[in-house]
Amino acid sequence: MAVLQRVADYQITAMAAGLNPIKTGESYPNPRGWVQAALLVGMTELADRSADPRYRQFILQRGEANQWKLAARKYFADDQAIAQAYLWAARNGAGAIAASEVKAEFDAILEKPSMVALEFTEHRAGTGFEALGCQSRWCWSDALFMAPAIWFELSNQTGDARYAAFAKKEFWATTDYLFDNSENLYFRDSRFFTRRDAAGRKLFWSRGVGWAFAGLARIIDRLPERDADRARMVALFQRMAQRLKALQKDDGYWAPSLLANGPDTPPESSGTGFFTYGLAWGVQRGVLDRGAYEASARKGWAALLRAVHADGKLGHVQPVSDRPDDVSRDDTQLYGVGAFLLAGTAMADLASTTPATGPHALRPPTAEERVPRAVARHAPDRADDLIWENDKVAHRIYGPALQKAEPPSGSGIDAWAKKVRWPFMDRQLKTPNYHDDHGEGLDFYGVGGSRGVGGLGIWFDDKLWVSRNWASHQILQSGSDVASFQVSYAPWPVGVDRRVWETRRFTLLLGSHLTRLQSLIESDRPGDLIVGIGLNKTPVGTARGTLTVDAKRGLLMFWTPAHARHGAMGTAVRVEPAMVVDAGADADNHLIRVRVTPGRPFVYYIGSAWEQGLDFKTREAWEAHVAAQRLDFDPK
Repeated sequence: MAVLQRVADYQITAMAAGLNPIKTGESYPNPRGWVQAALLVGMTELADRSADPRYRQFILQRGEANQWKLAARKYFADDQAIAQAYLWAARNGAGAIAASEVKAEFDAILEKPSMVALEFTEHRAGTGFEALGCQSRWCWSDALFMAPAIWFELSNQTGDARYAAFAKKEFWATTDYLFDNSENLYFRDSRFFTRRDAAGRKLFWSRGVGWAFAGLARIIDRLPERDADRARMVALFQRMAQRLKALQKDDGYWAPSLLANGPDTPPESSGTGFFTYGLAWGVQRGVLDRGAYEASARKGWAALLRAVHADGKLGHVQPVSDRPDDVSRDDTQLYGVGAFLLAGTAMADLASTTPATGPHALRPPTAEERVPRAVARHAPDRADDLIWENDKVAHRIYGPALQKAEPPSGSGIDAWAKKVRWPFMDRQLKTPNYHDDHGEGLDFYGVGGSRGVGGLGIWFDDKLWVSRNWASHQILQSGSDVASFQVSYAPWPVGVDRRVWETRRFTLLLGSHLTRLQSLIESDRPGDLIVGIGLNKTPVGTARGTLTVDAKRGLLMFWTPAHARHGAMGTAVRVEPAMVVDAGADADNHLIRVRVTPGRPFVYYIGSAWEQGLDFKTREAWEAHVAAQRLDFDPK
């Protein structure tokens, strides 16, 4: 992670200074084009794993500067590639605006798809890339990295299966067209079907094959486990991995021309970055056998580290091209850095799942730790998170350190997915990426600027006025049948002439999916308040889940849209029915609103369940459970 940040920092600084790495004297790369897009794809993976907010901010700033628009050519995969960063931004603070242009452009393509044919014979000896029709269809290997993952991600975020169906059809058309079944590698495009090098070998360009190999990994990650096309893609990925492992050179690099891989060939870091990423990702995801492929991934990573200059510049990146070419240690490019960041983050994930001891491994629980119990903990090592869990659920709220590091952090409540009966959050937070499932659960529910699972605010002037992160805390009970803690929230404004502040107690019993919250809200002015308690509308993207509201019984329940790999979560709020004013929504939250008197405590309950966990596999089962609970709403 340290070297990844050094390389990323160098590149960000170089871009800010206008330093152009292109050797040909071209203008600085198109800010909406594929060169910058490939860098930003790598940056998204770094931002997901780094505690430094600058990488997230860099991505958001680039998108905002681009007004979230794609490049000019409607059907051209290169001009769509930047959308990978936009869709990431939509889930990480930018909101729906970041995905709106992408959706509009892709809807237009679905309405009127390109009719250019992929001909197996017509262009085998063609003379120009554009003449092949590749600005209208995915008929070159790079396109499999540039575009398909966007279509699958958009399908996941919107819940619209048409985007995935289009991408599947186009992916297999491209693969049927370009994949060489004898070598298990992709030709870069149809011009290379019949070309040979001086020794009579087929020309398989390292970066061209790398685009496809890395693209496959990013596609597979966005398909459900039981998807039939996913199984076919995994088989294809495994065939490529086996061939690529055999073609890796002794120095850890892959040669610019894969079949011309003698010891005298130069190091090349862009293709090597994509191959290392794919192999490390495959081992970590269980797609590739660890014993067969981990050593190859580590060997590739060691080679990539040798390409990093002392100042963080990444060298040995072959310049913009479409075929094997000369490369030197001083050659660099944004897409090479993107490949390096992908490789390094995948290696960090691999390290966290390697069955070994060490500070970055998910340490197996001791016999004592495997005992089911309810726990609450302050985690200053994770930016002042307060975490609590039992044998059923796991939650957290954010503290002062995160508010300082990533303003404006907020007071929404996070829910974690767990599939073990013992506490796991403390150990999971110590892995390089706690957003990955290392065998016991993970955090994939997104809070963002919402109320998460049951955060509250004051409803006034058709708006929810909310606090910042907790200001002080006290752990009351932990480690047995009850987890309990108390927090205070600093005063925050309601309108222009009123301020409120809150003290809240959280209590979770062993065996319960519901946390009891007792809130005491005070105000500098008299008069009742309308409190809105919310559930995030879009915790895994922009798609719509299933909302169930029964205001008369004080019930608000939401079954989230399904994450591509991790499925859906059920979330719920229960309040005292006599306090209910109404139910509604704002831009971020489904809300149930209650009337509260300042200085008088009130009680409500929140909860969550994971369809891949141990208890509830369906929305109906979850909602029946929540509705059936007999709850105590009397303040203690």
